Amino acid sequence: MNNLSKRVLSGVVLFSLLVLIIYAASSIDSEIGAYAILLMTLVIYWEFYQFFEKKVIGLVFLLSPILGIILLQNYLPNIITYLIIISCLTWALMSIRIIIFDNPKMNSIELFILGNLLIFPAFVSAKFIFLNWSPSILLLILFGVSIADTSAYFVGKKLGKTQLLANTSPGKTLEGLIGACIITPILLALIAFFLDYSFIGFFLFGLILTPISFIGDIVFSYIKRSRNKKDSSNLIPGHGGFIDLLDGTIAVLTFFWMFAIYPTGRFGEIINEYFLNYLI
Repeated sequence: MNNLSKRVLSGVVLFSLLVLIIYAASSIDSEIGAYAILLMTLVIYWEFYQFFEKKVIGLVFLLSPILGIILLQNYLPNIITYLIIISCLTWALMSIRIIIFDNPKMNSIELFILGNLLIFPAFVSAKFIFLNWSPSILLLILFGVSIADTSAYFVGKKLGKTQLLANTSPGKTLEGLIGACIITPILLALIAFFLDYSFIGFFLFGLILTPISFIGDIVFSYIKRSRNKKDSSNLIPGHGGFIDLLDGTIAVLTFFWMFAIYPTGRFGEIINEYFLNYLI
């Protein structure tokens, strides 16, 4: 079995398992789903820990999510929105840095701060969505990112000529990115049409999701290249690790908080009218 076949098969199996776990947990006990999200987050933290050359800093990093949960639940529950804002700014600034310099270098302290600012807010957002809204939203995000990744991969393979980031992610092409930006919103809109959801809402969601997913991909690629690693682990055949599989999803979850959970006023009303009301 070649690498592409392994990639497709493992992706289908994992997505099916995630669907089963999320819906089983929501129908039996929502807390089970929350613990499943926590477990996935800890696995991602463990993979990220492998990037640290100084294992003392890495061990402190491994304890970070537990400390973060304790602080948020007992002492600092009101700072989460500010944490999400800082995380979104970090994603944006890192993407600008990568596009301008394309020179993957990072020390252990930068790695420690960056890892926490990228991963922990995504966990908080995923848990909030699952417990307070609907598992369907998590599945839609996963499905949308999968479409974006797959379409970028195949369009890039077929038509890709313009390399975007030679040092950070040599396989990324401008044609692949443009293809994903076209295909993803169209497919999501068609799905919405057949399910009688908001055609416009899902189209816009795909349009926003695709570049954010791309940011997640290149930022984690930058981190891996700075540590001379191709994959985050070897847990998933054809993909590498869970970070390799979920890099775009981690970014989208964080920005989803900003676009859908946090906004107020007319922008919030539009989000609710054209998208969220069909899923919650």
